[in-house]
Amino acid sequence: MKNSRKNVFFRPVLILGVICFGYFALNLIFGGWYGYEKWKPRRSTFGNKKEAIERNVFVKDLQFKSSIPIDSFNVYIEKGFRYGYTSSNNTRIIEDNWPFQVSFTTQKGINNVNFYIINANKFGSIDNLNVYIKQAKLNDTLLIGINKWNLSKWDSIGYIKVWDKR
Repeated sequence: MKNSRKNVFFRPVLILGVICFGYFALNLIFGGWYGYEKWKPRRSTFGNKKEAIERNVFVKDLQFKSSIPIDSFNVYIEKGFRYGYTSSNNTRIIEDNWPFQVSFTTQKGINNVNFYIINANKFGSIDNLNVYIKQAKLNDTLLIGINKWNLSKWDSIGYIKVWDKR
């Protein structure tokens, strides 16, 4: 009689444990790092020069001039890269038609502003905030617009000219 009471208690606990283990195992496989396939898209350091140097993707600084005073702005050329297959700390260098990219500070919290590319049509390949280039030099002047949040909308407050020293 005692054994049957133990089995009545033990079976639901065992079943609940198997269900919980299965849930967490499936979440680990289909969610998180492997589920989102974070190693697939091209990445950028977004103006974090220290990270670019640590990842060994930094190539060279670019010259810039802003129409307004801004703090903590970096712009440079870096090698295109993806995260490693198992960690975002690993770096895989991209070798395709656009092996380099222009990286600049995009964090609005640093200057309470937002940056965007004005003359995107002058460059071969571009996405929201990255200019991809074939060689480690900027052949044309890049114009980056500066927006500031004003009450309920973003207002244009200036621009930054970026060029490669010859």
